[in-house]
Amino acid sequence: MIFLSTLVSLSALVSWTLANECGLLDYRTQAVVTSSSLNTSSCSKDYLFDNRTRDNSPDKAVFCSSSDSRTWVQVDLGRETYIRQVVLHPRKGHEDRLNHVYVRVGSKSEDGTPLGQYASKNRVCGRYSGVKTVETPREFKCYTPFKGRYITIQRYIVGPLDMSEIEIDADPYGIIPETCDPNKCKKLNLKNARVTSNSIHGQCGLGYLFDGKSYSESPDFEFYCSDSTRYPRIQIDLGRTTTVSSITIYAHKGFEDRIAGVTARVGQYYTNHIRDGAILPLNLWCKRSDLIKTDSMKTLKCSRPLSGRFVTLQRTVIGQMDISEVTMDLDATSNYGDDCHEDTCAGVNYRQNAVVTSSGLVDGCSLNRLFDGIKNSSLTAMHYCSANDRYDWVQIDLGRTVKVKGVRIYPRVTLEDRANSIKVRVGQVSAFGTPSGRWTPGNLYCGRTANDKDNLDAREVKCTRPIEGRYINFQRVVVGYMDFSEIELDLEENIPTETGTRDSKDNFCTNSPKFIWLQIDLRRTSKVFGVTLFPRMAFKSRFSNIVVEVGNTPITDMTVGKIINGTNQYCSQTSSEEEAQNLRCSKPLYGRYVTFQRSVEGPMDISEINLDLDPHYGIPAECNVKRCDSIDYRLNSVVKSNELSPQCDLDHLFDGKTASDSPGND
Repeated sequence: MIFLSTLVSLSALVSWTLANECGLLDYRTQAVVTSSSLNTSSCSKDYLFDNRTRDNSPDKAVFCSSSDSRTWVQVDLGRETYIRQVVLHPRKGHEDRLNHVYVRVGSKSEDGTPLGQYASKNRVCGRYSGVKTVETPREFKCYTPFKGRYITIQRYIVGPLDMSEIEIDADPYGIIPETCDPNKCKKLNLKNARVTSNSIHGQCGLGYLFDGKSYSESPDFEFYCSDSTRYPRIQIDLGRTTTVSSITIYAHKGFEDRIAGVTARVGQYYTNHIRDGAILPLNLWCKRSDLIKTDSMKTLKCSRPLSGRFVTLQRTVIGQMDISEVTMDLDATSNYGDDCHEDTCAGVNYRQNAVVTSSGLVDGCSLNRLFDGIKNSSLTAMHYCSANDRYDWVQIDLGRTVKVKGVRIYPRVTLEDRANSIKVRVGQVSAFGTPSGRWTPGNLYCGRTANDKDNLDAREVKCTRPIEGRYINFQRVVVGYMDFSEIELDLEENIPTETGTRDSKDNFCTNSPKFIWLQIDLRRTSKVFGVTLFPRMAFKSRFSNIVVEVGNTPITDMTVGKIINGTNQYCSQTSSEEEAQNLRCSKPLYGRYVTFQRSVEGPMDISEINLDLDPHYGIPAECNVKRCDSIDYRLNSVVKSNELSPQCDLDHLFDGKTASDSPGND
């Protein structure tokens, strides 16, 4: 076991959490211990991490309860991490007082649970019955690493609770908030990423993956090489969420075969705690390298840009993995965060601060003159002109979330028809990585310019309601070039929306006690790998036991009740936990319909759904335009349910707003 170490008394550590929010977890110096009873005349809770166990703990340097009525002890680590094992050492001469003990791990504090009542808010990691006089430590090994901030120890029979020492086997990094990234207000630089691995040869290192030396340029052992031959992996923590389009891995010269069969995944799930030898299904699948064993490098291009903070590379065939260098095509300016602005309460000055990007730009034209106030110049350099005649896009990144009421587009002189049929979308999804000729993903529809070839004036698009978003996307929905000279934005007060202000309309919610179902129609058969579901804040109890099925059988009877275990295939099910859950199908499932239903009667509330699917699956060789488009469930899917509360709706399940900012009536 690997234990966190260092010795110091806990008596003065009452406000360490904020100070250490961004550092390594060291429970011996930082954890806060509370209990429902304590014999202060003979014992103390301040010496449970002093490295003195049963045989060398002096008087009063042990914990003992003042009551025999199911005393509980709680260890607060200060922030969430992954806990593998807890070891409790008995008190000399009172070994029987550490029998019949539960250890629980979770994110809920037991503070306030009265003496004599079971502390049952978190999951059971392990229990110990044992012989009364046994002197050896009690080991509680969770069957899988448990995510949690609190560890609770309690006897489940009547009797005093005594112990001399607690040891905790936990991930010392824990779950470090994105706000801790010291470079959060700068462009992403891979040299600042934190790399971990479940297997590394003693002579190699992880610090050379971004040194610019690849293949034959890397000296001996200045590269990553695994020690294990069974599914070695490395995880790259970028520090904050961004959008990744592709990952390139370089072999070490002479060991080209060791980058064959490497799978790349991108997502929000920290995986360093997962046991060795396990193939990680978490996070979204990007691509796996082919099995050719002679390539010096392999580029893993995701089928679509993937959003996430963590990039995992794992060899999914038996054999060692050696990598000399990693490069990525990613959005280096994404997710600066509102706190990167000097004055977050001032309106956004898009003319000075917005960043404009595009999938195609003709040489001689410009993206930098769209806010200069000049609307009728004949000079090419004063306009934006698309490079392609098929669905080039322009994106305005405002730097933080605002409310957009509409836009005004000024056409290019003598080419006014190229400002017709431009669709405008607003939201939180960046178009970065979307190639020319593809529809930009996500975001909510604001409106489109009219198809009026003779109109020489500005095109005005008014959203039906103000739409929150950081990104504004422009894309012609007909074949043809897109040119314009100036853009004006109609924005509301642009003060960042605080967490907890969005109303119920941004959630799917029900009140009925009957079996509730929700079905997503993807419009054609797709290959589904899994789903991620997010609960509705303050109604998380309505999130448990949701069964997910995939298949080609639609629900045609809106009055039907229980539909699970029908003709569609079972994918997975949410547990009793009340947090966001990534559900992976045991194998890829094929179907047009994704169905959700609780296996118990009662309301079902969901704030956001993310589908992990292959958007290009099923495109026929010969087809019409619509059938040839890749599947973008955020834009094109149809959602229906047999029950919906009047204060909620079905239109925001794909808007990027999860429980933390879709709180309902909170």
